[in-house]
Amino acid sequence: MRTDLSKLTSISQDAISRRVGFSFLEVTVVMLTMGILGAVAIPRWGQALSKIRLEAATNRLLADLAAARTDAISTCQQRTIIFDIAQDQYSMQGLHWLSPVGTQTLVDLKVAPYCSQINSVDFNSTTQVTFDRFGAASHNGIIQLRNGSKTATIRVDAQTGKASLP
Repeated sequence: MRTDLSKLTSISQDAISRRVGFSFLEVTVVMLTMGILGAVAIPRWGQALSKIRLEAATNRLLADLAAARTDAISTCQQRTIIFDIAQDQYSMQGLHWLSPVGTQTLVDLKVAPYCSQINSVDFNSTTQVTFDRFGAASHNGIIQLRNGSKTATIRVDAQTGKASLP
């Protein structure tokens, strides 16, 4: 029994030539599905990014407060952090391991990776905290950071000088 290969070849070429691309309906369904997924994912992405940036700014500030306190204890000298709410930044003077003696370290929270704002600072109506040689803070204080609609509050205990999230 012989099979005519020319018939098989012409049938398969015929089937391929009819089905070259996607139909308008298929393209429309795919585009509609992508649009719906994008409309759901983009706002969630923005919220997640805001949360991550706020956490980064909060962790940086907590670490710097702890570093200033530790440096004050280890050097037996006062260490001060001064907050500039209008510029969304704070400065630390004389941390011996972070910068040369007599220089100031400036942390700008409005730039990447933080992109956050200092909402408020209250250390007994001042915007600075000083740690003494025992690590105690000059006053109880609250620092509030913001990124988008999210906020974080850091509390500093005057007796221990320790900063924490409530």
